[in-house]
Amino acid sequence: MKSKKIILSSVLGLFVAFGMMSCHNGKADKMQATIDSLSTSDSLHQEDIRQMADFVNVMSVGLDSISAQEGLIKQMGSREGQMDKTQMRAQLQSLAELLRKQRARINQLEAEVAGNNSAYGQRIKKLIAYYKSQLDEKDKQIADLQQQLNDKNVSIAKLNESVNNLTTSNTQLQSTVASQSKSIDQQKTTIAQQDESLHTAFVAIGSSKELKAKGIIKGGFLAKKKVDVSSLQPGSFSKIDIRNYNDIRLNSSNPKIMTQMPSDSYSIEKNANGTSTLHIKDVATFWSVSKYLVVKL
Repeated sequence: MKSKKIILSSVLGLFVAFGMMSCHNGKADKMQATIDSLSTSDSLHQEDIRQMADFVNVMSVGLDSISAQEGLIKQMGSREGQMDKTQMRAQLQSLAELLRKQRARINQLEAEVAGNNSAYGQRIKKLIAYYKSQLDEKDKQIADLQQQLNDKNVSIAKLNESVNNLTTSNTQLQSTVASQSKSIDQQKTTIAQQDESLHTAFVAIGSSKELKAKGIIKGGFLAKKKVDVSSLQPGSFSKIDIRNYNDIRLNSSNPKIMTQMPSDSYSIEKNANGTSTLHIKDVATFWSVSKYLVVKL
């Protein structure tokens, strides 16, 4: 995760550094390929997280249900006097059915991750194997208790001992679930932050005087106005999400884009009221050279 964040930061840094430099198509294509690769990797990673979250959720809910059912059985076993064997059989049957349904759901999840050979996929498979082994153990204990209930000579003490073995807290497994759940939450937060960084750009729109006052452009009079790449600071720009930034109304009949956005990725249309509209036709290409957009009105 840490290395991925470093890669993303490096890529965004390149965008700034090359923001005002003319870029050959080969360089732009290579940079776009890097973005596409990161996006694909991020999507695959999110699918890993989703599969892990699904499994942890199913396992957590199942453990809660099993613990509740075992609690009822333990209460019956701890009662003084004669144990109600008929009621105990019914409760054991309910627990056995609960385990059957849980196993069926886990089998479905196991089939979903069968082809996932990533590190996450391997972790899920190991957890599934461990969880299924616990269910197998519960099945054996239930079968043993059911057999004892059919034995007329079995003592209440023996039954209580078996009940205690069955209802031993799943502390280790519950701890594993809690740990995985916390890890998933942390990684979801990291993915959200990376997603925001990947789709964040910075926009400054204003008159020549306003842009100069912010230190974004330099020059004037005899010197050609240009963007001062070395002094670009995010705080002087408005932060936008490039996925939701396509048609921008500009209060000028002749606006000028000061940053090197590929000319075939956008158009500027003049409106009847003296304003213009910047229309981004190809989002990926438009932002492939720089994540900074400067428009002089």
